[in-house]
Amino acid sequence: MTTKHLDGYYPGGYTLSARYSKLVIDKTADVRGSGVTAPYFATVVNRGAIYGSTQGVYLEGGGSLINGSEAEADASISGMTAKGVTTITNFGTIYGAAHSGAGVILKAGGSIENGSAGDSAALITGAFGVYASGAAATVANFGTIHAGADYSPGVRLLVGGSLTNGSTSDSSALIYGQYGVEAAGAATVVNFGTIEGTIGVSVELYGAGSEVVAEAGSTFIGKMGGGGGRLALAGGGTGTISNLGGGGTLTGAVDADFSGFGSYEIAAGGTWTLSGSNRLNAASVLIDEGTLINRGALKISGTISIEASAQLKLASGNVSAGPTGAASIVDDGLLISSPGTGEITVGAHVSDLGVVEVAAGTLDFTSHLLGTGVLKIDRRATLEVDAAAVSTLTVSFNGPAATLALKTPKAFDATLSGLAAGDVIDLLAIKATGASVNGDDQLVIVHGAKTVSSLQLSGNYIGATFKTASDGHGGTNVELISGGGAEVPSVPRMAAAMASLVASAGAAVPSHSFPAGCAPTLANPHVHLQ
Repeated sequence: MTTKHLDGYYPGGYTLSARYSKLVIDKTADVRGSGVTAPYFATVVNRGAIYGSTQGVYLEGGGSLINGSEAEADASISGMTAKGVTTITNFGTIYGAAHSGAGVILKAGGSIENGSAGDSAALITGAFGVYASGAAATVANFGTIHAGADYSPGVRLLVGGSLTNGSTSDSSALIYGQYGVEAAGAATVVNFGTIEGTIGVSVELYGAGSEVVAEAGSTFIGKMGGGGGRLALAGGGTGTISNLGGGGTLTGAVDADFSGFGSYEIAAGGTWTLSGSNRLNAASVLIDEGTLINRGALKISGTISIEASAQLKLASGNVSAGPTGAASIVDDGLLISSPGTGEITVGAHVSDLGVVEVAAGTLDFTSHLLGTGVLKIDRRATLEVDAAAVSTLTVSFNGPAATLALKTPKAFDATLSGLAAGDVIDLLAIKATGASVNGDDQLVIVHGAKTVSSLQLSGNYIGATFKTASDGHGGTNVELISGGGAEVPSVPRMAAAMASLVASAGAAVPSHSFPAGCAPTLANPHVHLQ
């Protein structure tokens, strides 16, 4: 690499020729006029002062710019533009005119590191602090990035990329302007420090592919706008989430207002409480992420409503009822549990109007189950129900080798659908010696002459055989060995349905007057159509 050194005074600026691939501006140098221009891919190292009437440095072919060092923080550049992919390291000051020029403009992407974990004096400022277009850019800020023009952000990422403000050991990093950060495309904004919007917007995302990661102790001054993207609450944080699905608020390890996010994630080590009335809007997700992802501990002290096509995903964290025990989940979408081979406990009351799916591991409901929806048990997964379950619910065995574990089987009134050979009903801490199907499609489980439980089946199980065996923990496994089949009503129950219709034939029935789901039908009332 051939290097050119500049020292002294250059009032007309300097253009690097093709014979040099590196330009070093010494501490004694003062470059003015048109500043420094590099028509080709080049490296520029500045230890002095570069002041251009339009901009300080223009890298037409891209390359790299190093402004000062931790020991030379007085190096300065009056703004810079890079047309090619460029790497920028700044320990001094890069400043554009407050109402006309940006501190840094990246037209083809690249990366910017402003300061370091041990050096927070670095400054990038201008009409915009950082403006990245054309390609994804990576920005790491340990100092200050500031926008001075009206309605301008400290950092604008137009084509995705990433922005990290501060670090686990540095919460002093600051980004501010009338807007703090604007990001479009698949952009990730990670905040350990402070992001401030002086007119009320700290972060504005445009597009569902972007996300904000709020680290414990970070500060957002001004509302975060989600734009359909994801809000992730990182590990180690404890606090409260209020009004999820509307104008939400975070208090505790992260204090912030937010709205418009499509998904939410609580990372491992995070403990957050959902307070008051909350909802997952259509097509949104909460991961415990649109969808909410919870890998920490999610507590519900109010209500969360999962609307149609929304999802609550339980990856490894439990859901507790909070100190009052008055928590509830209303599921009109999908509540899905997939902790691998582990177990998730849900202590909140659940009203299932959609689908609850155990995709893997064990999902344990310790409180009452209400609603008219489906409880779906996938291959080798276990659904545990410790309290009561109403008769309007349906358990769908979606095995093979699906397991339904019951702590109080006499309080379990839901209908069992799709029970097949190899599926198991585990009576927890309850002894049983036999099981058979009666004429009402009920699986009657006995211990000697005593009936332990009668579970309603959907389908034709006349002649089916079951075996009972110890579950190895003081309880009993009841397993279908053979028989069982089509989802059709048995003869006795069909006769009962026919008799009911004949008995009511003389009554006048107004047209279209049936409540929803209650029109007369010959179908088995325990069959749940899907």
